[in-house]
Amino acid sequence: MQFWKRVKEEAQKHLATWLAALPPILLSMLAALPEKYFPLETIAQIEPVQWLRTVLLLLAICTAAIAYVVYVHPKKKFISRVGAYLELKSGIYLCTKCAAEEKNSPMLETEQGWRCKTCWLWYANPDYKKPPEPRRIDSIE
Repeated sequence: MQFWKRVKEEAQKHLATWLAALPPILLSMLAALPEKYFPLETIAQIEPVQWLRTVLLLLAICTAAIAYVVYVHPKKKFISRVGAYLELKSGIYLCTKCAAEEKNSPMLETEQGWRCKTCWLWYANPDYKKPPEPRRIDSIE
């Protein structure tokens, strides 16, 4: 199940990029077609108003795809195992309390967990295992 969730997330990331690149690619392919397949007389017969509508439609599609990439694409993800947000670009953890207050405070990382630099809230590392205590050596008689 985790594999398919990861595949879906990756596909969503790349879908917007491809949607933004698709109209210019299609236009360049159309321009590269030989006159045998797409005669120039066909272009001359198209009304200027139709050209304007087509260009505006392509511009709207490109703008919507770019807006999706910039605004809808998540910049941070909540990691329930840790209880904090992970900033996807840099890979650092962010304090949930400060994020709720619209402060993106990076946390100090230690072996045992993370501590917020702003509010000093502590987040324990679930993978941390306490090292074994050293053996006591009894005194020799």
